Amino acid sequence: MALRDQEYQKQEKMNGIVYDMSPAADYNHGILNGNIYQIVRAGLKNSLCLVFIENLDFKYHPDLNDDYVRPDIMVVCDRTNLKGASYRGVPKFIVETLSLSTSKRDRTAKKDAYEQAGVEEYWLVSPKGFLDIYYLKDGKYVLEQS
Repeated sequence: MALRDQEYQKQEKMNGIVYDMSPAADYNHGILNGNIYQIVRAGLKNSLCLVFIENLDFKYHPDLNDDYVRPDIMVVCDRTNLKGASYRGVPKFIVETLSLSTSKRDRTAKKDAYEQAGVEEYWLVSPKGFLDIYYLKDGKYVLEQS
C-alpha cells in the first residue's frame, strides 16, 4: 500500500527541495480550479493550445531536469515540448490557486520561476475572492489587476 500512496502523492521540486503538496487543499480549491479550467478550455476551442489542470509537471529549467512544479492550471501551445507527464517549454498562461500550505511559495519562488521562464501571464487566485494578474513586460512581471 505504501508504494501506491507514493504514486499518487503530489510533490514539487524547486531549487533541489522537494515540497509535499499533501494534504489536498479544501474543496473550494478544486471547485475554483475546475471552473477556471472549463472557461479556459472553452476559450481555446479550435486552438492548437492545450489546458491542463493539476496533472502536468512544468520543468521550468530547460537545462536542469531535476526541478519541476505542478501548476493548478497551465496552458501550453508548443506540443513538441510535451514529454510523458511533463512539459519542458514555456507555457503561455499559468494559474495558481492559493492555499494555506502553498500561498507564500506561489507568491515568491513560483512567481519568480515563471517570470524567469518567460510565462506571459500568471494569475494568483484566492478562494476568498481576490485575483492578482501578472503580465510579462520586458522580462519582468507587472501586476495589472489586483
